Amino acid sequence: MRSYVERVRKDHIPAERYTVRREAEAQARDLIVARLGAFDASAISDFAKAMNRDISRFGMPSSQRWGLGLSQPQVNFLSRNLQAVNALIRQLWECDEDSAIQVYQRLRDQRSPGGDMFASAVLYLRNPNRFSVFLPMLAAGARTLDLLSGQGEPSYAQFNSVVQQWRTAFAIDPVETDIILTVAGSGLRVPAENAQKTSIRDTFESILAEYVQAKTSQPFGKNAPIWQRFDQLELDFRRIPAIAEVQTLSVKASPGSGNWANVPWLAVSDSRVARSIRDGIYCVYLFRQDMSGVSLTLNQGVSEPLEKLGRVEGKNELLRRAQTIRGAAGELSGAGFALDNRIDLRAAAGLGSDYELSTIAHKFYPSGAIPDDESLIADLGRVLGVYLRQVSRPGKAPAASNWDSRMSEIEQAVQLSGFVFEPWQLAAYVTAVRTKPFVILAGVTGTGKTQLPIVVTHS
Repeated sequence: MRSYVERVRKDHIPAERYTVRREAEAQARDLIVARLGAFDASAISDFAKAMNRDISRFGMPSSQRWGLGLSQPQVNFLSRNLQAVNALIRQLWECDEDSAIQVYQRLRDQRSPGGDMFASAVLYLRNPNRFSVFLPMLAAGARTLDLLSGQGEPSYAQFNSVVQQWRTAFAIDPVETDIILTVAGSGLRVPAENAQKTSIRDTFESILAEYVQAKTSQPFGKNAPIWQRFDQLELDFRRIPAIAEVQTLSVKASPGSGNWANVPWLAVSDSRVARSIRDGIYCVYLFRQDMSGVSLTLNQGVSEPLEKLGRVEGKNELLRRAQTIRGAAGELSGAGFALDNRIDLRAAAGLGSDYELSTIAHKFYPSGAIPDDESLIADLGRVLGVYLRQVSRPGKAPAASNWDSRMSEIEQAVQLSGFVFEPWQLAAYVTAVRTKPFVILAGVTGTGKTQLPIVVTHS
C-alpha cells in the first residue's frame, strides 16, 4: 500500500496541486461561513467553481475535480432549490460533529437536494480530518484497495470510517485522498510492498516480447495489458529530468489508433515545432514490425508533407530537411547513431516504410539486448540536445502547420479559462465555423453549448 500511495503521488500530484486545492477549499469554506443560510444562485455557482478548481498531474488548470458531482446541471438544480439547500448546509454545519453522520443520513433519507456528493462535501469542508467526500468512483477505489468488502453501495458511515482509518494509517493528506482513490478506481493495480520498480529497459523488453501475440489475442483498447505497457513507458519517460525540466516537451506513446499499429512508437516532441507526429521534427522510438528491436530516432512528420505536396514532392522535401538537420548533428555519430535514413523497421509499404524515408538519425537496440536505463537516458539526452538546438534556431526547424499551431493555441487558451473541452470537440467546432458560419450545437443542459463559442471566440 505504501508503495502504491507513493507511486500515485509521484505520477499524479505535483507539489503545486496541493496548494491549489487547499486554496480552493479555503475559499469554499469561507463562502459557507459568510453565506450560511443565505446562499443564492450566484453563491452556489461560486461554491462549485471553488470546489472544482484543480490542476492536472501535468500542471494544467482544471475545473472538474469532482466530475459530475458538481457539474453545471447539478449547480442549476441546486439553484432551483435554494431553500432546501440552505437548510441542508446549515444543519450539517451547525450540528454536533459526533452526530453529523446521523444528520447526513437523515437528510439523504429525506432526499434533500445535492445527492451524496454535495452533502458529504459540506461535512468535508467542516472538518477534512474527520469527514470524506462520497462519490461512486471513490467507493470503487476503496474496493480496489481492499478498504471495502462485499457488493453493493456502502453507506456513508461505512465509507467514511474505512477511509479515515486508511488516511491515518498511511499519513494521507485530505486534499490528495480523492486523487489516490480515483486512480485506484480507474484500474491502477496496487503493487506488492516488496515489488521492485520496473525499469525502462524491462518495459521495452516486455513490449518487444509480447506485442506480436497481443495484436492477435488482445482486443484493441486501453484496457489491454499490452496497452498498459505503453502507458507505463510514457509515464517513465515523463519523469526523466531532461524531459520534465523543459516545459515545451511532451511525451506520447501509441500502440495504434483504431487498431494495433504495425510500427508502434513513443515520441518526445517540442510544441514549438511539432504538435503531433504528423508534422515538424521530434525524437521517437520506433518499434520494428516484427518486434526484433526498437530504434531511437531523430525524425520528422510524414503525413503532413505528403498530403500537402503529394508523394513525390513530399518525399523530396523530407529528404531535403533531413540532410539540412544532419549537418548540425555530427556529434551523434560518435555515440553509435547512424546519420542517414537507412533504418530497417521491417515494415510493409505504407506509413511504416515512410518513417524510414523521413529518419534523420537513428540507433538500434535489439530485442534481448536493450541497454540499461542509464545508457538509454544518456542516448536520449544526446538526441534531445541536437533536437532542442535545432528548435531554438529561428527559421531552421520545420514548423508545425498554421492550422495545427492555431488549434494548439486555442486548446491552451480554453484550458486556462477553466473550462474543459476535448481537443476533438474544439477542432470539430472550429472546422464547422470555418466551413459555414451558421452552426447549431445540440445536447442536454449543462454540456457547454453556450460556453464553447464564447471561450473559442475569446481565445
